[in-house]
Amino acid sequence: MTECFKALIDRVRRMEPFTNRFLKDKRCMLVACAGGTGRGAIECLTDMEKALTHMSMRAFDRIPVVRFNRDYMLPALEGAGKQYVHCLANGFDMYY
Repeated sequence: MTECFKALIDRVRRMEPFTNRFLKDKRCMLVACAGGTGRGAIECLTDMEKALTHMSMRAFDRIPVVRFNRDYMLPALEGAGKQYVHCLANGFDMYY
């Protein structure tokens, strides 16, 4: 993650437990894009997952996009987004 984004997520992570807990039990999609080998995408997803756990949020999906899978992952992201919107409208079937 870029340093600016890390700082933003860290600030939200630290402030959320002491405010209105608006993000608690919310679901989101995690998408990390990286160049090179793609190792950075996995590390970024791990960091985002840790922040979500601290805020009591849930990840609906975790999607790494790297230069080797970009051609088929970008259309897959669109499908994942449509499924996420469907689940937002009709309820999630996730019990964890």
